[in-house]
Amino acid sequence: MLIRTILVFLLGLFLSACSMPYTDVMKKYQDAPICCNSMNQFKFVALKVGDSKSFKLTEETEAFSFDTGKSYFKAFEIPQTSYPYHFLIKSYMLGDHIRNAYIFVPYVLTLDEKYQIIQSTLPSNMLLRKSGFTETMKETGGLGRKLEGYIQFTMNNKNERYIVILTTKSLLQEKLFKTYRTFVPIVLPGLVTLLPGREDSAIIPSSPIGHLNVSLVPGFAKDFVIIDHTEKAFTVFAMIPEDSIDKVKEIIKDKKGVDVVSLEEFTQNCDKYIKARIVKDEYPDSRAQTGIMQLVLKFPGTPIGLTWNGGIAITYNDYQHAKRIYGEHQADPASYERSRSRDSRADPINPKVHFGPLLGW
Repeated sequence: MLIRTILVFLLGLFLSACSMPYTDVMKKYQDAPICCNSMNQFKFVALKVGDSKSFKLTEETEAFSFDTGKSYFKAFEIPQTSYPYHFLIKSYMLGDHIRNAYIFVPYVLTLDEKYQIIQSTLPSNMLLRKSGFTETMKETGGLGRKLEGYIQFTMNNKNERYIVILTTKSLLQEKLFKTYRTFVPIVLPGLVTLLPGREDSAIIPSSPIGHLNVSLVPGFAKDFVIIDHTEKAFTVFAMIPEDSIDKVKEIIKDKKGVDVVSLEEFTQNCDKYIKARIVKDEYPDSRAQTGIMQLVLKFPGTPIGLTWNGGIAITYNDYQHAKRIYGEHQADPASYERSRSRDSRADPINPKVHFGPLLGW
């Protein structure tokens, strides 16, 4: 009888978790008052490398009117030493059942000592993943799913002193699609078990409240960067998560001109992997090297192109433009130099065209 009682209890945890209905969550969020006039009035929790903290954002949490919309938030102070480290963020799915679950989609601001924004970004490689058994029982109430991503910090980030976790008005419009397997409980004498049922699907809305865990982890995140330099006119970079690396290596194993390096290797040797790919730097004051690094981190899985002349390629037309002018330069360098446009507004691969909207530079 004791075993049956324990198993029924565990089954209840996996099938349900006590949470507020989503409509009530949104109403309380819309009515939430604003706590402060500026971010320097926030209460910052000090974190040191190695720390891990779980917390909840609820209707009782302070809210602030950010440029991206009103949001409940949590603020931290991070060390400006002990580099490199990464700020790991986990947001757990909430709800009474996966069919009416919701999840907080984290957005991150980093601030300098004067509370000015340096980074404004989604965490890198933020994916919906399965929670481990301990996490599922401790953090999620049985739903077993989490969003997980990180922000990498190196000596290049030494001016960043604070981190604020929030969500945005646009992210609150987003929804996740999740398929899942239903299970049928079977109760027999001395035994409670689950049999797999049919496959179903659910739409998971983004929520203003959440249950999160943050950790300050020493070293680099264990992700990888794929570098495709098969074209002479441009090099393409994309970050891929650790759990995809074997599949990627299998796909590219017979391809020449494609390399895969660890994020740590890429970050610490950016001259080798970025600067060396520029044949003729036509944008010497653009900070292209730093920009490529930040774009790769900010948009994991997205191809980011560095052109032969130090430009940035994002769209199909950008890549075609880079190929065309590379051909012109190869055919007649002097003629190319005389005829090339210096008007940044007419130049689709000028780094400023992309860094402005994508990085806020």
